[in-house]
Amino acid sequence: MVNIIQTKGFFVVIDEQKQKILIAVDGSPQALNAVRYVATIMDPLSTIVVLFNIENEMPAWVREVEDNPLYQSTTVSAKHWSLNRKKIILQFFDDARLMLTNAGFPAENICPVIRAKQVGIASDILEESKEGYCAVVMGRSGISKLKYLFFDSFAQKLMGKVRDIPLIIVGGERFSRNILIAYDPAVWTNKNVNCVGSLLKSSNCSFKICHAVKSSSIDQRRINRSIGEARSLLLRYGKPEACVTSEVLQIKKGLAVDIVEAAVTGNFDTIVVGRRGFLSFYDEQLVGRFSKKILNQANEMAVWVLG
Repeated sequence: MVNIIQTKGFFVVIDEQKQKILIAVDGSPQALNAVRYVATIMDPLSTIVVLFNIENEMPAWVREVEDNPLYQSTTVSAKHWSLNRKKIILQFFDDARLMLTNAGFPAENICPVIRAKQVGIASDILEESKEGYCAVVMGRSGISKLKYLFFDSFAQKLMGKVRDIPLIIVGGERFSRNILIAYDPAVWTNKNVNCVGSLLKSSNCSFKICHAVKSSSIDQRRINRSIGEARSLLLRYGKPEACVTSEVLQIKKGLAVDIVEAAVTGNFDTIVVGRRGFLSFYDEQLVGRFSKKILNQANEMAVWVLG
C-alpha cells in the first residue's frame, strides 16, 4: 500500500527543485489514463507527481434511500458506500504507483493526496493548482456511468480558469511521444513555447509546429520567421534539430478538424493549443473557443490548453 497524505489546506509542500505535476484523480479508468500519459511523456527523475483526490461528500440520495423502508433491503448502506469509495481510491493509488514506478519514477516522487472537499471539486483543484505546479492533468471524463460514485468531467469548467500553466486533458489510453503544436502567432507567446519546452526538456519527445492558414496567399516569409522563432526556443532546451519540425497547413474542412486530422496522419497523440485571453460574446457563445473544438474532435488524444 502507498502512504496517503490527508491535507486540511490546499497544497502539498515537496521538493521545489523538481517540476510538480498535479493529476486530478477519482479512481476511474480515465484518471488512470491520465497517469499513464504522465508516465509516458514526463521525465521520471525530474518530476514530482501529485495524485490529488477530492474526498467527495456522500450524495443526498444515498441517505434518503437508506432511510426509506421500501428500499432498505435492496440498497447499500451509507457506511458501505463510504467504504466502497475508500477501497476504490486506495486501489487506484496502488495501480497508479505501480504504473509510475514501472516507468522509472522513484517512489519518493509519487505523492498520493486525499483531501476533503472545501468549496467544490473544480474550485478545489483550481486552488491547489496555484501552489507551484507546472501543469494540471486530468482524464477527459470521470466515472460518468456511475455518477453517484464521484464526478463527471470537470475539464470544461477548468479550461477557462487554469492560468499560466497547461491544463492537460487526456483521452485514449495509448500514447506516443509525438507532440503537435497548433501554432498561431496571434495567440502563442514565447512564454507558451518556453512552457512546453521546459516541461518536456528531459523527455524523449518530438515536436511539430503546425500553423494552419486560410489561404495560400499569405506572407510566407513572416510565417516562416515566426515559426522559426518558436522552433529556436524549443531547440534551446536541448532537443535535436531532427526532433523539432514545422508545417504550414492550408485549412480545407475547418481549423480544428484539419489540425486533428494532421495529428492523426502524423501519429501525434498530443495536441497543444493556445487560448485567447478575451473573446467577444459572439465568439464565445456561437463560434466557440478553438481549444474546446479541438477537445471535442480529439477524443482519443491528449490536449494541452495554454494561456
